[in-house]
Amino acid sequence: LGHLAVSRRSLLRGLGKDIPQEPWEASFARGSKPVQELSVAPSVLAEDFLSSGGLLQDLLGSLDEKEASSPYVRKLPDGAQTKEEAARFYLWHESYHLGQLGKIIDH
Repeated sequence: LGHLAVSRRSLLRGLGKDIPQEPWEASFARGSKPVQELSVAPSVLAEDFLSSGGLLQDLLGSLDEKEASSPYVRKLPDGAQTKEEAARFYLWHESYHLGQLGKIIDH
């Protein structure tokens, strides 16, 4: 969940939203190693995940065709280069990890 919260924050920043960096983000960034103790409460991660989703919904819904096809701040692992392609990549990425979370919860 922390990784997904960080991913949503990354997409928001890449789309131009000014989101302050949180100290816990480094713990869940791409390539980070699992830790024994969390530095942030799971409820904080859940709240951030949900609120970031609302911000993304509003921001993505406001993009016109020209802005959606404009360059994203960096090339993503799947080759995405526009804001629209970045949103598509992050949707896939989130779906993948939500599937992992569902598998963990089921066990």
